[in-house]
Amino acid sequence: MHGKIGYMKKERECKDKGLWFLYGVRILFYVVAIVLVTVVVVDKLGQGQTVEQIVSDYDVGCATPEEEEAQGFELANMVSGRVFVLGNGDVYYWPKKAVNGLGEMADQKIEAGKITGIANEMIFRGYKIATSGIVNATQLSFGLRYSGENLILIHGDGAVTWVNIYNNNAKLTELEGYDDIVSAAPSVNGDGVPVITLISQNGRQNHLLLNQLNALQAK
Repeated sequence: MHGKIGYMKKERECKDKGLWFLYGVRILFYVVAIVLVTVVVVDKLGQGQTVEQIVSDYDVGCATPEEEEAQGFELANMVSGRVFVLGNGDVYYWPKKAVNGLGEMADQKIEAGKITGIANEMIFRGYKIATSGIVNATQLSFGLRYSGENLILIHGDGAVTWVNIYNNNAKLTELEGYDDIVSAAPSVNGDGVPVITLISQNGRQNHLLLNQLNALQAK
């Protein structure tokens, strides 16, 4: 019995010595690391660097990467030309021929990779529509006859810019009374005539009457 107790005591002493050895190695590692850092800092200070410069050299782990700009897109169903909405909210119109109402046509450039599905850089004569911060856009028609092309541009704050292109004329209108719109969709009125509905953030449908839509046309 005494032999067993003595063996257990000796085993515990060996374990304690092992733990102390590990603690000693760890402390030695920290001491060496502190000494090395101190030597580097003193050396850099001797070279004329400031503390802020030294910290910035080694602060890569805390750097916040820049957010990549979202990809833009091209509007579908366009007849008179092409419309591009960039990830930064800019809107460009590349017409087949000049239109009145959007200012002077000028050389425009969209860098490669900015538009989904278009890999190459685009350089064209066209318009940068006088609006920014666009997060959603669509082209919809209304009525029983040709109503031109209606670009419904939705801003990040829920406002709506309406651009109608009709017979080489364009009319840009900032719709009043809307500050929570997220999308636009085709719909029909009580007589079965195609109209357009603006969808609010809470799902409310804002039906635009035919006379309201007609007033937006560039005639």
